[in-house]
Amino acid sequence: MNEIAQARQTLNVSQAQLGELLGVTQATISRYETGAAAMPERTRRLLRHVVADRAVGRERAA
Repeated sequence: MNEIAQARQTLNVSQAQLGELLGVTQATISRYETGAAAMPERTRRLLRHVVADRAVGRERAA
């Protein structure tokens, strides 16, 4: 499983929902997941921040 698919699973979101969070389309997320397009480093950093922020939010809620 690649980084973006794993992040979607961790966040429990669809490709479209993750696209909204990252400012890209569902089709772009699909291309990242299949390897048809490389994810820019800026988007990769944003993805990591989104995952980390959600993880912190879950810890605070517990």
